[in-house]
Amino acid sequence: MTSNKFSAEDKNKIKDMLNTLKKVQQDIERNSSSGVAPKSANDPKEFHMHSGGAWGADTDWAEAAAKYGMLDDADHISHYYWGKKTPGGNKPISQKEFNEGVDRVEIADQTLHRLDNMTEERQKASLPLFARNWLQVKNSDAVFAVGQLDYGRVSGGTGWAVQMAIDSRKPVHIFNLSDETWYTYDAEQRLFVKEETPKLTKNFAGIGTRSIDPDIEEKTKNYKKPVKYVGDEKRAAALKAIDNVFRKTFGTPKPQPT
Repeated sequence: MTSNKFSAEDKNKIKDMLNTLKKVQQDIERNSSSGVAPKSANDPKEFHMHSGGAWGADTDWAEAAAKYGMLDDADHISHYYWGKKTPGGNKPISQKEFNEGVDRVEIADQTLHRLDNMTEERQKASLPLFARNWLQVKNSDAVFAVGQLDYGRVSGGTGWAVQMAIDSRKPVHIFNLSDETWYTYDAEQRLFVKEETPKLTKNFAGIGTRSIDPDIEEKTKNYKKPVKYVGDEKRAAALKAIDNVFRKTFGTPKPQPT
């Protein structure tokens, strides 16, 4: 007859296993309570980012993407441009894509009502930027932006991309510089509502205002309408917000080879 009793060696193995499980559970609880980002199964190399390659938030999103291990090439961090190349531009758009973007600008303006308030000269200068915004939205499955919410709308050029995403029924997340809080667009309520730090989708647009670039006033001093820097405190808040999104998605960044 077979004995059901455990040997002393078996009992020690079981005891060791229980101690190990207890330690793992304690580590999980400690990390959760201390705000330490948990390890993530997401592979940064499988993610794709879309932007316009402009100064400011576009560049900051791209730098964070590289820091967290996304592949730093045009097929994984795509910066679209039409005509004059943007500072980080690596993906020129075609005439067909530009025309498609113009159509989307007109659709967005049915909500924004901004084109009629622009001079013809400004429209001509801005249209290539607004139209290329469509490629960021079209090729992504969600938009993550840094900008300014004014009366329920996102201001500046970022607002065009955000509205295109809303029109396309794609998720939108905006870090509002005014109150340094994340918002997401609620399609049922048709307004932006507060949210916790969002997690990236695998095919996301990382975009936003140029005004968080500390050198933006110097870079745009010859523009008809120079861009004003938001200040060091707002820049720091924006950078932290971007980093928190990547940290929540991927966990602690691994050192990258130099």
